[in-house]
Amino acid sequence: MRAAFVICEYNPFHLGHAHHIKTLKTQCNPDVVVGIMSGNFLQRGTPALCSKFQRAQIALAGGVDLVLEMPLIYATSSAEFFARGGVGIASSFGENHLLCFGSESGSLEEIITAARLLLENKDSLDPLIRAQLKKGHRYPKAREEALVQLFGNEWAHGLLGQPNNILALEYAKEHLRRSSPLTLHTIPRQGMGYHEEQEDPTLLPSATALRSALAQGNLDAVRSGMPEKAFALFQQALKERKLPEGDPLKDLLALTLTYHPESLMTLPEARDGLGERMLKARGILRHGTLKDFQAAVATKRYPNTRIQRLILHACLGLAALDYETERQRDPRYSLILSLNEKGAAFLAHTRGQRSLPIVQSLKNLPREWTAPDVRASECYHALDAAYDPLWDFTHPLRITPSALTKKGPLP
Repeated sequence: MRAAFVICEYNPFHLGHAHHIKTLKTQCNPDVVVGIMSGNFLQRGTPALCSKFQRAQIALAGGVDLVLEMPLIYATSSAEFFARGGVGIASSFGENHLLCFGSESGSLEEIITAARLLLENKDSLDPLIRAQLKKGHRYPKAREEALVQLFGNEWAHGLLGQPNNILALEYAKEHLRRSSPLTLHTIPRQGMGYHEEQEDPTLLPSATALRSALAQGNLDAVRSGMPEKAFALFQQALKERKLPEGDPLKDLLALTLTYHPESLMTLPEARDGLGERMLKARGILRHGTLKDFQAAVATKRYPNTRIQRLILHACLGLAALDYETERQRDPRYSLILSLNEKGAAFLAHTRGQRSLPIVQSLKNLPREWTAPDVRASECYHALDAAYDPLWDFTHPLRITPSALTKKGPLP
């Protein structure tokens, strides 16, 4: 069986995602589509709109056959380590599989060329990148300018600065770094830009626009941007939430910065002065909101995403773990979140080929491996009391019927 892997968040699953899955099925004709999805917290360091198990069920309604969880230490890290987690899990299934991803570029040749230049010239590029950072550029822009400065590759302008291209480059870098057996395939992004918040009914929506519409209570706009089945499941998930009063993340952060301020400084995201800046602003948490705190800390050099990741990692107590070493290595496992009959058949087919455990429960894995994900589930329970933090150990794995039959080959 040949799988097409998709590294995803699906927060929420929208028409653009459905287009991506439909296109990869048409262009690549895989036997099974496997989503490697972030858990209850996302790369931006924010909680998901609904739980990882609910999002996995929605993904199945959207055409995915098997959803595996990317462990938290990769899922809530920068693009480099996000790619390490996703490509590492996909590569563990052996040969003959695809990694399919979207990009603004649509040119796999450009993406691989840029990835190779970034990998092979790291020592030359790093001082140039640091010089650009000192000018106030954020990292993607600084890296883009450094690459152009070193090689004169004007085509790099724009390639290294757009959200899907950034992830595509990191997937390609990780693929090259590990000599992955995967075959890469990119699909041009269609519709609104990744960060565009105002919905345009003439274009496929962005997840950012749908989250903005949801925050404004505009469910009609959310419905128009999602496949019908996906929206029905998403709406049910929203109804089931039991949200707390106040902001538990703010309270957790305030306690951490009051009683264990030194722990903040050991986290990787706290480098370059961000940790010190957060400690100086901690008084805002007494009377202001978490957004007030983030606004006081943010600068051109410290974007909100990095601040949010640092807040989350501090709240989860990741300073007590060897976090930096752990995320430098390959993933140790992946938890099955949902699957249909095709997905189950694929797991059975690859049982003797996989190089890491693909598990239904965390109970038989070493505690030091699973600690970040267990802490994340406990924290998510504080944000949504309807979510049971023990589900990582006890959640029933139900196989959703699919088009797979006992007769004939896979469709």
